[in-house]
Amino acid sequence: IDELISMIDDHDSYSYKVFSEFCLSEWCIENLLLYTDIKKFEKINNENEMKILAIRIFDLYLNGAVSKYEVI
Repeated sequence: IDELISMIDDHDSYSYKVFSEFCLSEWCIENLLLYTDIKKFEKINNENEMKILAIRIFDLYLNGAVSKYEVI
């Protein structure tokens, strides 16, 4: 699992591109996108930026059927 996480964290790697294409083909890209946004959130030091991204994460993934990329 550590290898998978390191692969996902390197957005410029060939492995990341292949994995994201796999997610698209399996109709599960929302999981990869959510993970990526959560990792961005963890790196933010500014409270206002954290709030903006938290709202974005909620709206895109966690707000039920109205979310563009609903994660169940």
